[in-house]
Amino acid sequence: MKTDLQFLKSTVQCVVNQQLSQRNLSALAVADLTVDLVLSLMSANTDEQPRPSSAVGIQQLTCPRGARFIPAVAVEESVQDEYLVCLEDGLRFRMLKRHLAETYGMTPDEYRRKWGLDSDYPMTAPAYSRRRGEIARSLKLGHYPRR
Repeated sequence: MKTDLQFLKSTVQCVVNQQLSQRNLSALAVADLTVDLVLSLMSANTDEQPRPSSAVGIQQLTCPRGARFIPAVAVEESVQDEYLVCLEDGLRFRMLKRHLAETYGMTPDEYRRKWGLDSDYPMTAPAYSRRRGEIARSLKLGHYPRR
């Protein structure tokens, strides 16, 4: 069954508009969402590999599924002592979890899975974690007097 390009365009436009009305997405996130939708809809309606179409206007459709995500910085350079660099947009943060949720609607596990990161990949900058730990220890948080 061939994909009707008009239906494809209207469906993608409807879904993207709905997502934009519900949350604030960056241009990169909108582009990723659009590519994912087009690939999903095209692969659901045909046994062939999706090909780019001028009617759809997306040139990345021929990329293999795992290869189309290019991080803003190298994964090795994303964890610094004072900050973490978001692989989605290259911005620096002390804590990444909230940025991912608000900007991309992703959980830390989804982010790790998307970029092929280990399950122990930090969501908080190492220096910030140490500082917060020192504060907690100085306030004796987590210590309870024995009876």
